[in-house]
Formats: sequence, structure tokens, C-alpha cells
Amino acid sequence: MIAQTSYSQQQILFAIDMQQEIASGEFQPADDAVYLTGNQAPLSDINSIKMEDSSPVDSIYVANVDFPPSANGKTLKYNFVIVKDGDRKQEDRPRVLKIQGNQANRRLDLAYFNSFAQ
Repeated sequence: MIAQTSYSQQQILFAIDMQQEIASGEFQPADDAVYLTGNQAPLSDINSIKMEDSSPVDSIYVANVDFPPSANGKTLKYNFVIVKDGDRKQEDRPRVLKIQGNQANRRLDLAYFNSFAQ
């Protein structure tokens, strides 16, 4: 008998702290937006998800993304993108994450724009 594992969709919470960009003038919360883009559905270069600042005093923008079961085991390459005056400023390099469907809800560590762990 072969055991089958069925995975449900994977919800991942992405969060980015925009305080440094606000302080430097690179991001103005009233006028600009930050988006999440990636290479696995539902994300793509043309289907970015706008991140929201649910508590405007902390400047932390979040997005919950539901990945379909077909994404299980795949590698997600993603970036945060600032849209300012119609121009897009993307991070210098992609971030990488393996999607694991056996985790009900996943919350990623807080990220900073264009800041990567060594």
C-alpha cells in the first residue's frame, strides 16, 4: 500500500519594515506603495500583491499570500518593490523561499528593503 500525502494551500505572511526608506525619503506612505512580486502563482511580475500597513505607526507592511497545493515543494523567488511616482524600485537581488504545504500558516521573519542576511 502506498501512502499518499495531500497538501492544502499554504498561507505565508510576508512583512517588511519601511522605516529606513521613510527616514531617507525613498518612501512616502501617503503617496507611494510597496508590492510583493514573485515567480510562483499567485505572484508574478504582472500580478504583484500590494502590501498594507495595518498599524500605520509602526511602518511595517504585510501581505498574506495563499499558494495553491501545486506550489508545494517549489522554490519561490520574490522581491519587494516600491512604486513611487509611477516608477518601480525593485530590490537588488531576489529573496528565496521553499514553499512547504505541510505547514498550515507560515509567518516569515521581518524583512528590510534591500537588506539581506549574509
